[in-house]
Amino acid sequence: MSRRLLIVPIVHTSAELGSQGPQNRAEFVARHGDLRWAEREAKIEHYWLNVRDAVLALPIGFDQVKVYQDSLPDGPGTDRLVEDMAEHGNSPNHRVLQLLKSRGASIIGTESLSLLLEEYQAVKEGRASPDLLRRSLEARDRYIASRIGETLAEGEIGILFIGAAHDVARFCDPSIKVAVLASGARNTRENP
Repeated sequence: MSRRLLIVPIVHTSAELGSQGPQNRAEFVARHGDLRWAEREAKIEHYWLNVRDAVLALPIGFDQVKVYQDSLPDGPGTDRLVEDMAEHGNSPNHRVLQLLKSRGASIIGTESLSLLLEEYQAVKEGRASPDLLRRSLEARDRYIASRIGETLAEGEIGILFIGAAHDVARFCDPSIKVAVLASGARNTRENP
């Protein structure tokens, strides 16, 4: 038996960008037009359908799966937060999390709330230099890897939904076998 981790790259919808969503959409449409925006949104939706299908097709019992999520704080209320995001937002990512939970997977608080708030505050106050953001991302990646190492038991499989800028695998315990879901979400580079 071993500990295994499948990393699923996140592709964000505008709804997941929160208050930055409308600005992001407006800037994209100004450069590329409404048609390209609609095409982009359709591609993202298609991506998440492929992710859902690929994850559900894994030959595993979901009661042995722990799910980790980018920006999901480690602390009380994790399940409720995921439910709220899936029900009230338009997040295909969170709908996949809810589906995995309904199949028996456990959703695990993944990130340090203090690190998330520190980065958010720096961005909000306009003091988020590239160096600060790089250091913040590395600190978050180290925390996530540590959290996975602490909570993923022998014989379990972790599924980490994480943004492309992250490099959590670099900090994972060497006893954890890591695979990445291919960008087309059809297969993995390695079997989890």
